[in-house]
Amino acid sequence: METRSRFRGFYQIMFLVLLGLGLGLSASLTAFSEESSGIPRLLTLQEVVFSAAEKNPSVLDALDVVEIARSNLLLAREGEFDPVVTVSGNLALLGDLTSGGEISIKDTIPIAGLGKEPVALERAEISLAQAEQALSVTRQEAIYQVMGAFFTVLRSERALEAARLAEDIARTTLIDTGIRFELGNASQQDLWQAEQNYLEAQGSTAQVWSGLLNHRKKLGLVSGLNLDEEVILQRDFTVRMDKPDRTVYLQYAQERHPTLFDLVFERERADLSLEETLGERRPKIGIFASLVEDQWSLSLRTQNPEWDLDWEIQGRFYGDDSLSTAVDSFAPSSNGWGAGIEVIWVPFDGGTGREQERQERIKIEKIERSIQYQGSKVEIDIDGAIQAVFDAENRLFLSELGLKIEEANSQARSQQLEQGFITDREYRQAAYQLTLAWMNHDIALTDLILSRARLEQVSGRNIQLETILETAVIAP
Repeated sequence: METRSRFRGFYQIMFLVLLGLGLGLSASLTAFSEESSGIPRLLTLQEVVFSAAEKNPSVLDALDVVEIARSNLLLAREGEFDPVVTVSGNLALLGDLTSGGEISIKDTIPIAGLGKEPVALERAEISLAQAEQALSVTRQEAIYQVMGAFFTVLRSERALEAARLAEDIARTTLIDTGIRFELGNASQQDLWQAEQNYLEAQGSTAQVWSGLLNHRKKLGLVSGLNLDEEVILQRDFTVRMDKPDRTVYLQYAQERHPTLFDLVFERERADLSLEETLGERRPKIGIFASLVEDQWSLSLRTQNPEWDLDWEIQGRFYGDDSLSTAVDSFAPSSNGWGAGIEVIWVPFDGGTGREQERQERIKIEKIERSIQYQGSKVEIDIDGAIQAVFDAENRLFLSELGLKIEEANSQARSQQLEQGFITDREYRQAAYQLTLAWMNHDIALTDLILSRARLEQVSGRNIQLETILETAVIAP
């Protein structure tokens, strides 16, 4: 009894301190929802997805790659009149040198219907198509990522509700244990255990709160939205429960899957490299013509397989008014004109061309094997994604049953509390169990939505919320 009296005053003070800490922490944790000066704005999943598709950092990087690829295509394309003008000159200061200058204008004019598209242009077109495909893939990955971040915030909010209830229950238990300790109906160990449980509940609430703030920051980062303003996230959704058609997803994947598309682009690049290697060993035939006058010259040239017309006009001006003719072995040595045919052929290059051809054919065979392998792998991935949808649907069904049970139990406890059959402590416990049931339901529901989105992504289809969700409402 003396020991109990000795600790009585100490625990009375501790109760007040713990209650003060609990109330202070609860006030700080609820400040987030009370700081808004106006009505909180509802932020829907659709808004977040739209924002991520345009403002996600990875999407912006992919857009830059597309713009660079378009610029490279413009550089490779020669369909417009865009001559290059070059001006040069020299000023003689000492000795028997002559000052002068030179201006040249040159361009290449593609002749439609003749020859083959230049390899550089074909490569630029492939690079642009591949960059656009990569942008589409990056957008879908950003959408999937932001959906996961959105749902993580929702789960954290529900976890915070449960943590607060658990803390409240632990605080009440500590107070009750303290009273029973004062009356001699609880031991010192019981009081210490209740104190420990309360402090652990406090720490858990603070940890969940910190995690919620961090998850909101991550959501703002991946979505490109400013979440500093007070917003309420859309909390509950109705998912379409139609069964995925495996045949449809497989057929779409064979036509549009990003990985297979990338391999097709690589095959086209390899074909170009092989063609370029073979072209180096084929005879090249060219036609040229030139006209030389006192202060200017004009040259024309074309060569297979492109047969594009290269032209250049040069004007030279020197201090002594003399003409320095163009350095061209086929140009006339004096004023006048000329035309001719040139042939370039490398019948033997020491075996280098043959080995390069062999390497290019090996690369093509490797790409063909990769296309077959990835086709089989995509089929396996789709089957796995469909099974994940079925599993998520089953978990959602079980969570809905559990939720109904806890809702009925909570309603019964509420009636018992009104009639005085139970205490508010027992009612709080029922409320806590109901919150846990809502947590399980939230997890199962969002897992189903993500699994449906993942199935779309695995098959190479764009994630469309309207094909996944029926309606959206706010959960209680």
